[in-house]
Amino acid sequence: MFSTKLLAILAILVVAMLSPALVTQAAEPPSVGTASIEDDKATGDSVVIALSGINPGTYTASLVSANDVNSLSVGSADVILPVIQGVVQSTGTLDITFDSDSEGYDGSDLLASFSRITISGSDGLIAYSDSLPNAATVEINASISSALALNNELDAAISAAEEAHAASDKATIDEKITLAFVNIAGINGFADAADANAKAAVAAAPDETGIRTSAANISEMVANVKAWANSASTTATNDVLTNSSVAVQKIFVDSLINQLKAARNGFDADNSGGVADTVTDASDPDEPVIISTGAGEGGGAQVYDAARDMANFSITASPLPAAEVVKPAVADSTHILDLGLPSVGESILASFMQISMLVGLSLVAIGGVLYAKGRRQ
Repeated sequence: MFSTKLLAILAILVVAMLSPALVTQAAEPPSVGTASIEDDKATGDSVVIALSGINPGTYTASLVSANDVNSLSVGSADVILPVIQGVVQSTGTLDITFDSDSEGYDGSDLLASFSRITISGSDGLIAYSDSLPNAATVEINASISSALALNNELDAAISAAEEAHAASDKATIDEKITLAFVNIAGINGFADAADANAKAAVAAAPDETGIRTSAANISEMVANVKAWANSASTTATNDVLTNSSVAVQKIFVDSLINQLKAARNGFDADNSGGVADTVTDASDPDEPVIISTGAGEGGGAQVYDAARDMANFSITASPLPAAEVVKPAVADSTHILDLGLPSVGESILASFMQISMLVGLSLVAIGGVLYAKGRRQ
């Protein structure tokens, strides 16, 4: 009987210590909107902030560097309160855009310098914020650069192929088609790099759902791009360059141009009017049915968009996390003493270790009580 009571007490103590820590891990304030890094006059030189459910007032947005040393004010705006059936609502929307028309704009890539964002009220206190790990933003920027280079290569290939189609003699057609696919390895290489960097961003920020979702889209669309580009290259080699008839050559050139354009801009296979979009049949609002996920449609343009989407901030009513210690790059070394120790990135492990320590202390305390009671008996 005594052992049963003791076990029950021990179980209650363990649950009491585990619950607050697990709730702390799971609790996360809901998102009130997003801040997305976009292109205006240059790559990543603009930020668009769109929030809803915001209390009335004037708010100022700032981008902040990972180490909290540098910041850039990206604008201020008043909350717009909607009027519904003549009643002014208690919360509204906040929209701020920083672009080439904004004060402080210099055309630089914002994600290269900033990985945190704050939205402050008129009292100067941070009301909303979000941050991305600096290691993740480095990989996201690399994925964006690779996607941009991929599309530049595809543009060059399409241009040369169209010149081949416009030519009237075999020699010129052969020359332009050879030029179009001279860097097919580069097309595949940039596609693979965009995918690899996206996966590295996920590894650097495993808790960021937005990064993980966009990275999965990139992997799927990179496969599309490579399949279309390689098919076009095969057509060029087997059907264009080997054919002596200019008329027949042009038929195949027209086919490979379509494949290259699909690799560059995607292909609306389900005739939904959009590329790589999810189509839902909502004829029954209680049971909407997804009839197309857009898989197999995305091309280079959509790879670039997905890479950009990885840098979207999900704004919440929470304080800005502590600044990161950004270590300077260190030259590679093969010395055995420079191998270092493995690192652990899961934040929940810290809480688990704390919980384990508390449980251990509780067991020691209970053991002490039992020992003392046994001595008295």
